[in-house]
Amino acid sequence: WLFGSDDANDAFAGALLFSEARLLAFPIRSARGSFAWITCPLLLQRARRDGVFSPEASAQIENLLEPNDTEQTAFALFKPEKLGIGGCQIVLEEYCLTLDPQAYPGQAASEILRLLGTYAKALEDRLVIVSNGIFSHFVTTACEVAQHVRISDVTGTAEGTGLFNQENVPSDSLFYSALAAQTSKVPDGAFYGKSSSEALNAFAQKLETSQTFQFGGDASTGLGFCTVTLHDKKGA
Repeated sequence: WLFGSDDANDAFAGALLFSEARLLAFPIRSARGSFAWITCPLLLQRARRDGVFSPEASAQIENLLEPNDTEQTAFALFKPEKLGIGGCQIVLEEYCLTLDPQAYPGQAASEILRLLGTYAKALEDRLVIVSNGIFSHFVTTACEVAQHVRISDVTGTAEGTGLFNQENVPSDSLFYSALAAQTSKVPDGAFYGKSSSEALNAFAQKLETSQTFQFGGDASTGLGFCTVTLHDKKGA
């Protein structure tokens, strides 16, 4: 009743309504501190419109200027204690970025970490805000590209024209999704007519016993496993 039925003879929609998963922070290699999480003003502003942040953090994001990105120097906002080199620079992959002079939006960074629950401590002080252009470059070039071959069901060997590439988002990428609910669509039975609030509460109870879900295909190769947390279940 929460996710719907895929039975062709008894099909109905689920009570839970999920938006697309939207990227908020992306892990990237750092010369100091092992790795950093990058985001950009465009993603932060979209998340603000989607209601991810509190009014205080939203005000910081609204006043946030995009770090400069020129041919000579590219800037970023970060805490130099964890990731900085020489106090004012950071090296992400092969790119050296300079500390932007504007104030670091600490409230917004704290609320991004809050979304992670128990995983937040390990990622504290690793959030880096880069320009929209730098972020676009990293997310389109720093994903894992794995080569595969299609296996014939008849022979059990590789098909001659079955070579293909698969691009995978790296582990520890942070996505968020807006969740809403509606009255149960089950035609009859114990779940008939259950309210949207009951649906949200039932989903919250599921997350108390297991926070790990698998989305999409390739489960047998370990892909698609995500830790899911639910925030602010007051609405319906």
